[in-house]
Amino acid sequence: MIPQIEKNTSQGGIIMEKNIKSSVEKTLESEMVFKGKFFGIRRHQVILPDGKKAVREIAEHPGAAGCVVLNEKNEILLVKQYRKAAEQVLAEIPAGKIDKNESPESCVVREVEEETGIIITEPLKLSEFYPSPGFTTEKMFIYLAKAKDRGETHQMDDECIWSGFVPFHQAFDMIKTGEVQDAKTIIGILCAKEKLKITC
Repeated sequence: MIPQIEKNTSQGGIIMEKNIKSSVEKTLESEMVFKGKFFGIRRHQVILPDGKKAVREIAEHPGAAGCVVLNEKNEILLVKQYRKAAEQVLAEIPAGKIDKNESPESCVVREVEEETGIIITEPLKLSEFYPSPGFTTEKMFIYLAKAKDRGETHQMDDECIWSGFVPFHQAFDMIKTGEVQDAKTIIGILCAKEKLKITC
């Protein structure tokens, strides 16, 4: 049964659900059924609020971080690479998996330099979100930073990444035309546009 929804005007009109705590699924048992290079898949047997049992298969991911990097002209640093899951080349902001014992801030500084050779400092957090909470634990952190210097790239052996700066308005238009289809990149550009009060 769908929980009844009411409008809670005491919290600025936020939609609240009654008895939301009763919708929690309790795990009865779980097992790791796959362990890959970047993530694992755990199968959970859960009990639903109505007492029925169900199976949830969850991809356990350490999280990732991406960065909207701007140069002195407020142009955005984008990378392009072939994504096998999408079977096409995608335009994205630099991003990568958070390593063990690494902070999201350290991750974006490292990933930007590894992928593009661009050196950034003091990234400012714009947003954090779950890209696909229906099946994965991955949380994505998005930052904003200025390009300070250029060093050398340190791409992995299986990476082939092109990078370059594009005008902000062009990157924004790429969202509207569908040329940018990557969720973290869309969120990053929109958050940066709002943060910097840029009109396009």
